[in-house]
Amino acid sequence: MRIREEGLWVYGFGEEKTPAAFRNACHKFIRTENLRLDNKGEEELVESAQEEHHNGKLQTSEKDISKKRFPLKLAAKAVEEASSDDGWANLATFGSYLNRVQPDFDPRDYGYEKLSSLVKARKNIFEIEERVSPTSGKKHLYLRMKTKR
Repeated sequence: MRIREEGLWVYGFGEEKTPAAFRNACHKFIRTENLRLDNKGEEELVESAQEEHHNGKLQTSEKDISKKRFPLKLAAKAVEEASSDDGWANLATFGSYLNRVQPDFDPRDYGYEKLSSLVKARKNIFEIEERVSPTSGKKHLYLRMKTKR
């Protein structure tokens, strides 16, 4: 916290078991498990954990649970905070909010290399629109929460 108070950007690295107080003290916290495995390795890790049984019960680690549960409330709040008056949020602004509120947020925990891939895969949650910038000609991804009908 002292380093952060000096106005410096703080990156933290650690395992899943790293205390939440340390993770939250960082601007960005990166789990070393995400650095050690590629996507295929993560899928195999989840599958092997699901197949392990102990006393007839399925054993699932905290990391596997986090892979299954997308933080819907956090995502909704991020879209709300990052959106303009029309309700659409730029993906970069959305991602910045997620990292500011939850420094250890990482799309790899949900099986995706990039935030854009994660958002595109959650079609049941987000509406997605690609817009071309008139000044640069680059495509930008915008999203908003789907409304319940």
